[in-house]
Amino acid sequence: NLTEEDREYKRLIEGYDEWQGKVKELADYTCECCGQRGGTLHSHHKDSYNWCKERRIDVTNGACLCENCHKDFHAKYGNHDNTEEQYLQFLLERKD
Repeated sequence: NLTEEDREYKRLIEGYDEWQGKVKELADYTCECCGQRGGTLHSHHKDSYNWCKERRIDVTNGACLCENCHKDFHAKYGNHDNTEEQYLQFLLERKD
């Protein structure tokens, strides 16, 4: 009996589970930042879930990150209002 707002907040929207799986599958279950294969992987939104509603379940807005890289990204850029540009900058910095 959740409201639509509650469903969005808890990420209980139609297609979200499929999005998570597809992001990992497309990356061959490998972290796109450090190359770790398997383990605890996260489907990361390049443009944040909270503001970019039109790309919430767009696989081109997803990146597969291991737990450590995902934590490092959010430690640097915060947990909300992230952008694809921040993600690309993060990848460049990690490769250096």
